[in-house]
Amino acid sequence: MTSIILIEILYFIENIKRFSFILFLGIAFYLFIPSFTQKVIAALLFSDPMTNGINQTYWNIQTQYFTNTPTGIQDNGTGNYLYSQINSQNINFQNDNTVQVTLQIGSKPSDTGIVCRRAPVSSTQTGDLVEIGYHPDGTGFILFRYLNNTDTYYYFNWNKSPGTHVLAASCIGPTVTVYEDGIALKNQTFTDTIYGDYYQLAFGGVVGGNSIYSNWQYCNRLGCASPNQAPIIGQISAPSAPNPVNTSITASATFTDSGITDTHTSSWDWGDGSVTAGTVIESNGSGSVQDSHIYINAGVYTLTLTVIDDKGASSSAKFQYVVIYDQSAGFLTVGGQYDSQAGWDLQNLQASGTVPIGVSAKYVAGNNTPTGSSKINFIAGNLGFVSTSYNWLVVSGAKAILEGNGTINGTGNYNFFISAIDGSQTGGQNLIRVRITDQSNNVIYDTQNGADENTDPTTPLNHGAIKVH
Repeated sequence: MTSIILIEILYFIENIKRFSFILFLGIAFYLFIPSFTQKVIAALLFSDPMTNGINQTYWNIQTQYFTNTPTGIQDNGTGNYLYSQINSQNINFQNDNTVQVTLQIGSKPSDTGIVCRRAPVSSTQTGDLVEIGYHPDGTGFILFRYLNNTDTYYYFNWNKSPGTHVLAASCIGPTVTVYEDGIALKNQTFTDTIYGDYYQLAFGGVVGGNSIYSNWQYCNRLGCASPNQAPIIGQISAPSAPNPVNTSITASATFTDSGITDTHTSSWDWGDGSVTAGTVIESNGSGSVQDSHIYINAGVYTLTLTVIDDKGASSSAKFQYVVIYDQSAGFLTVGGQYDSQAGWDLQNLQASGTVPIGVSAKYVAGNNTPTGSSKINFIAGNLGFVSTSYNWLVVSGAKAILEGNGTINGTGNYNFFISAIDGSQTGGQNLIRVRITDQSNNVIYDTQNGADENTDPTTPLNHGAIKVH
């Protein structure tokens, strides 16, 4: 009988072992598998700017020796070991966390303490805590209190110079790392872990101490993520050379986003009244957009790409300019003069006077660039410009735009841009704009300095005519 009972006991123990092993595997799967299958990113769990007071929904003032100011809560300098203490409340506390506060040190620093973890009042470990102290003399400590209020200290030094500093501590399991302005000052691992349910900020203790505290942040174990940031768009790639109408134009750009879990949509504004959805290819919050468009009318177009993340933050980038020409659209002739005002000639700001101008430009069958010549002679400014080549000519209704290269007073290599409106077609004045730049795009002369290239010209010819054919 005794042997049977012994066998039953051994069988029972063996089953207990099996069950414990299965339970262990289940717990291990639950605890560790998510770290491989889910992305965890730095996240701000609670913040308080502390300007003009603290948020008492989430803070409980235990003792107060501070004044509310527009830049934060300021130590009154009462001293005599009297400390302001504010404790967290109504927070979904996490034992693996990061806490940080912005410290503004004035003429005399206060004593500062950050408690990143404190045991529940109702627990058997009441009073146990992990505290980081920053003394006014530039020394600091990590205090680990565990089991019957036994204190263990670990020391470091910090920069107590006047100015703004960010004090932070990460409390991850039994390991505490202390930071100042993003630099790790001390890393300490203990043999045990304090399991707390709140954090605390304490300061004061110094007669005349006047430090100011603001921008408290409570974050997860990976640190404090900034509020959602808009994506950053790189330079748009699109044709810089002129293209004929009815040609497919491809534009593309890359983008990045600090939110690696963000997803994005995009749109192209092609500048001709057409807006289309962009094609996004992305991974981990960054990617690219590439699409094509056909322009059916000649013009000088500004291309705009907008990228929007799934939280609504957006950014836009522009490409200037997509130039579309029509060889069959006609040609431009200008003959006459206009009055140049002081300030238009950036090499001779006081110069003003009459400027004779002559322009002839047209496309010849079989050529992708126009032919002709242009001359501008601003005598008062000692600026005689003669074209050497044309890049493109765009004719749209009564308006024509011409771009090319030339010399000033017979030397150099300069870019020029002429925009003209034929008054005989609009029932108004003949209007002209002239801009000359160097090869670094520095403006030499401009009748509408700072205006976009698509802006209509505003300077009238006081003699002669403009013909857009």
